[in-house]
Amino acid sequence: MEYTVIFEPAEEGGYVVSAPSIPCCTTQGETFEEASANIKDTIQACLAVLREEGEDIPQEKSDILITKIEKSFRLVLSQNILNLFFLIYSLFLNWCCYLSLFVKKKNKS
Repeated sequence: MEYTVIFEPAEEGGYVVSAPSIPCCTTQGETFEEASANIKDTIQACLAVLREEGEDIPQEKSDILITKIEKSFRLVLSQNILNLFFLIYSLFLNWCCYLSLFVKKKNKS
């Protein structure tokens, strides 16, 4: 039986690997090869525990589609416009603070 596994680069190096169809089936490895061997062992161990406990063995659906989705241009543009708005607003607030300090200083003299 085959299961889809997901390799994610770990922050500290190596890979974290999981089999989404099997609950709690996660492992890691310092190299891709080690992580690959570890997930095979982990899948076998998880399935053995499920069998021992009389649980159903997960069957992966054959019509699974895995792909990456890019952010839409509109979403990226709207995020950039929002960031620009906050930048301009922040500059405006800083300008108001400086102006207020200048006016206070001028009134004291």
